[in-house]
Amino acid sequence: MDKRHILLTLVISLFCLSAWSQENNTGESDLSVKIGGTTTNITILNDSSKTVLIGNGRGAAIPASFTGIMTIPATIIFNDSIYSVVGIADSAFYACQLSGIVLPKTISSLGHYAFKQCENLRKVTLKSEQPFGIGTEAFDSIANDCALYVPEGTLAAFHRVGWTSDLFGGGLLETGHDTENYCLENGVTSEYLKNVAYPDSDYSYTRITSYTYKSTTYKKGLPWPVRIEVPVTHGGESLVMETRKGEQLVRLDTFIVGQKFVTVWNLLPQCNYTYQLFHLGADGEKSLVSEGTFTTEGQVRMMNIDGMQNFRDIGGWPLPGNRRVRYDRIYRSEELYYEPKSYFITPAGIHELLHVQGIGTEIDFGDDSDYSPLADSLEFIHGDDYQIEPYAYGIKSTYSHYKNCFEKVVEKLRQNEKVLFHCSFGADRTGTFAFLLEGLLGVSENDMAKDYELSNLFYRNVRCHRNDATRYKALVDTIKTNFAGETFHEKIEQMALSLGITQTDIDDFRTLMTVGTPGDSASFIKCGRPIISYDRGFLRFASTTPGAQFFSKVTVADAQESNEAMIPLTARYEVTVQAIAEGYAPSDVVKATLLWGDGGLEVENMTIEATNEVRNKTGDVNNDGEVGIGDIVTITNIMAGTE
Repeated sequence: MDKRHILLTLVISLFCLSAWSQENNTGESDLSVKIGGTTTNITILNDSSKTVLIGNGRGAAIPASFTGIMTIPATIIFNDSIYSVVGIADSAFYACQLSGIVLPKTISSLGHYAFKQCENLRKVTLKSEQPFGIGTEAFDSIANDCALYVPEGTLAAFHRVGWTSDLFGGGLLETGHDTENYCLENGVTSEYLKNVAYPDSDYSYTRITSYTYKSTTYKKGLPWPVRIEVPVTHGGESLVMETRKGEQLVRLDTFIVGQKFVTVWNLLPQCNYTYQLFHLGADGEKSLVSEGTFTTEGQVRMMNIDGMQNFRDIGGWPLPGNRRVRYDRIYRSEELYYEPKSYFITPAGIHELLHVQGIGTEIDFGDDSDYSPLADSLEFIHGDDYQIEPYAYGIKSTYSHYKNCFEKVVEKLRQNEKVLFHCSFGADRTGTFAFLLEGLLGVSENDMAKDYELSNLFYRNVRCHRNDATRYKALVDTIKTNFAGETFHEKIEQMALSLGITQTDIDDFRTLMTVGTPGDSASFIKCGRPIISYDRGFLRFASTTPGAQFFSKVTVADAQESNEAMIPLTARYEVTVQAIAEGYAPSDVVKATLLWGDGGLEVENMTIEATNEVRNKTGDVNNDGEVGIGDIVTITNIMAGTE
């Protein structure tokens, strides 16, 4: 680009910025928000596109008493709406005493006199990788040793549009601060997954023992956390870190002031996150310390749950067709409360499972304990009908219990609930049930064996080895010998059908637990078609697409006018729902009709599996003094046509 083009670009940028300010100032009174606990003036550029400037173009945006480092966020909340911060207005920080400023990626314009006479300004940090112009005297009369930091590889481009050493006597530096990448698998787990490849035809050996006995400075059964550096800043009683995936707040963690690093656990692999780190004052005011983005890598999602050892997500395993098992729906572990071994989940662990991970159902396979520390806050499934035994002999002797457990998992997935299942050590009974689930999903024999063997990293003495002739190998041999099918997975499906599990349940389980892998053509794929279910007075929606949101409309179409002396109340409910998710096209619109009558709930134009004899459930079942649709207990898998 020649000098004339550079100058033209700069002039156009400054003209647009001034035009924005003038346009807004003619019709807006002074507006302000809190940024890091400091009242800051803003200018709304466009209310429909939700963009703002910092400052109002008429004077300093912050109080003269502010003396610290100010981090401008990429977004602000004003009148319950989220706005993107796209520029700094004229004179926004004129003669302010701040010592540093951090400008987000979203900034694309800097107004005239923006930081003029900021004599204490010693550090300017840009997160934008796209160069943008500087207003007249924007950095005039700042500290002589003020330094500029820009993202790695962008320094020359910023030079070309006027960010030069003439303005910044402290120099111009490149930094890779913008995005960190964290592998959430610990080193041993990553090596094992990468280096070991088991053949489908030879179950005579195992490789896990060489990893089990590796000497490490960390626990091999735990993941690695995300580790964020804490800059040295002023004030605060404690540190609070908000971690988001898209616009969704996924974690809120509190730390003690004075730490050099903060650690965040149990995030999802293969995701992009943003974070904001705050000091929290005695009065509850938040002051922004730093913000940034990071990505996560890894496949197996081991979990750090305080008081637990063998806890992991079953998601992440690759499937045919560039698909994978869905994370954040089904978890496996050892007993949460086990008196014989004197180990117990702690209050911190309980909080993590219930309030952070949001697990809604716990299935206990064993008879070791009839108590769950989570039971008051979720559905605890326990008892003779759910006590399974492991491996081939266990499937044969407790086949109806396997059926009950599988049906319960599918029921909860349809209701968009997260499920935890476990036994004493999370190895044998838990390992066999996980084997069934993974086999039905199409996880490779190689990976099914690896997931089974990973329990050795938690408990060295459990001896979960694929070559055990009486346990895992016997299970594989029994299925391959006794069930029909061209492939191992077809044989597992035939075994499941022989247990009394229905094909509908198997198909729905696959739909609900299978997603596309990151980097595929998701933007050309429709969001998973909503599944509608009814449970105890509530309609529930689920989709195969992770992170889906649902837009629904329910209309009651009872008789509104009549000349008759008595009107039958049919309570006809017309339900319309559509699912959307970031990176996917909207789903088909799904419609369903529920009809309450004297004989119970009637369902029109849909396939339905009714449980608990719903058509015979009349009377005031929910004890609310009325007989109505809320008295029906459960209807699952309402699959309707599309609009």
